[in-house]
Amino acid sequence: MKKPTFSIIYNRRKDASASHASAVEVRVTAERRTIYLSTGVRLKSHEWNGSRVVRRLDADACNATISQFSDAVAAAINDLWSSGSFSFDALKERLNKAQDPRPELFSWWLERINAKPLKESTRKQHIVALEFVKASGLVSSWDDVTPASLLLLDEAIKRRVRSSTSVYGYHKRIKPYFRDAETFGFIARSPYVGFATPHGKSERIAYLTDDERHAMEVVELSDSSLIHARDCFLFCCYTGLAYADASSLTRDNFMDRDGALYIISERTKNRSEIAIKVIDKARALLERYDFKMPFVSNQKYNLYLKAVAKHAGISKRVTSHMARHTFATSALHNGIPIEVVSKMLSHADIGTTQLYAKVLAADVMAAFDKLNETK
Repeated sequence: MKKPTFSIIYNRRKDASASHASAVEVRVTAERRTIYLSTGVRLKSHEWNGSRVVRRLDADACNATISQFSDAVAAAINDLWSSGSFSFDALKERLNKAQDPRPELFSWWLERINAKPLKESTRKQHIVALEFVKASGLVSSWDDVTPASLLLLDEAIKRRVRSSTSVYGYHKRIKPYFRDAETFGFIARSPYVGFATPHGKSERIAYLTDDERHAMEVVELSDSSLIHARDCFLFCCYTGLAYADASSLTRDNFMDRDGALYIISERTKNRSEIAIKVIDKARALLERYDFKMPFVSNQKYNLYLKAVAKHAGISKRVTSHMARHTFATSALHNGIPIEVVSKMLSHADIGTTQLYAKVLAADVMAAFDKLNETK
């Protein structure tokens, strides 16, 4: 028996393209038999120049992985040949004991989250999605990243959240990392290829009526946490600011001009400019708290708002973002043109503001229905 030979080959199945990755393997031949051993690296057609990985940010790391695996194959062949115990099964067993060249799945995933240029609020959402996948037990290693596991994950997500938009949100935060894993060659193909993730329909915009907002204003509260939450909510009702924007304000964002107070900032969501003239009710709240509203985490804030609403006799599910909706619908109710309301809300697209107008139109139609029911 001649000593086994080996070589590095790429794209054995001739299926590599500019969009589809193919494997880099080590071919081992002995006694007219051949086996192929995966290096764990997969490349698209333009990323291999015949002997090395090129045109990738991680090209050096990929080349190192291929070289280390090739060296491990050579060492195993030499040891087994020298001892007279070479066989393909013995070679595979020896190599299987070696460490997987791919990084640990969830450590790599977290590194990718931290490496991406995300807003901190978005980064936290991506980490929540990662932790959900990890806790599900459906995916624990690269070999588990399959279409079947994704289908089970989808079912688990639907058990966790109610709305179709929330389900889409989870997939939106998971999908990029499976795509990255394919690009890095850790998996053959992202399981999201061919998997439909519909946006779903947004839930109806919820807001407080003028009477409900007044009930929030006058309700007697004894718990300081509830008082602070109520005041923060009303501040957003008076200014139209979203929770993320209002909670990040500092004294530097306030400007006095000709006796009027203005808020000058930018939206966390789209970096559009915020320029608000503070009305008297909002100014009174700011002065009460020395221009730093007592916001807490969004989770605690929403929990406190639920209790405040109960005390105020409001049956609606009051959340932090409802304040912004309340501002918008109140402004439209009071005859402010939609173009002006759009600028007041710092919307990048007036189409977003038009959603509120549709809500008001639906309320008007519902009012006619009530009149029809009157005896």
